[in-house]
Amino acid sequence: MRKRVLVAVMIGVLFALGASLALAQGGSTQDEEAIRKLHQSFAEAWTNHDTQAMSMFWAQDGDFIGPDGQYVSGRARIENYLAEAHTGDFATAKLAIAIKGIRFLKPDVAVVNAEAEISGGKDWYDKAMASQKAIATSVVVKTDGKWFTAAFRLFVPPPPPQED
Repeated sequence: MRKRVLVAVMIGVLFALGASLALAQGGSTQDEEAIRKLHQSFAEAWTNHDTQAMSMFWAQDGDFIGPDGQYVSGRARIENYLAEAHTGDFATAKLAIAIKGIRFLKPDVAVVNAEAEISGGKDWYDKAMASQKAIATSVVVKTDGKWFTAAFRLFVPPPPPQED
């Protein structure tokens, strides 16, 4: 009898410890869905070339580092950066995003890893650009019940080396 009580207490302690760790680090299923929707809605705004809508996915003090290493901070500056890009090479581009992982650091902070593909862009000579695949990492934060991008990093892997 005593052994059963001890086992039951140990199971209860382990369950409570596991639940508290999950609550401390994990967001809810609804949070994960909202984060996925945030990224998909951004891709839709990109494809529609709505730079004002795109900028609203960032926190007021959010920042962005592009594949060229350019650092842009603040929602208004990010909107200007995107507007310039969408009147140039990306004026006809489409964006697809595939979320590869969401890791909650706290219930209101998560790191998102994604793969992206930009297609349909044109260069300065109005020539179609090849599709570009990229790897993106973002930190998203929940403020007043809504998720925003606090930091976004984009990396475009170089093409494989050419064989001689």
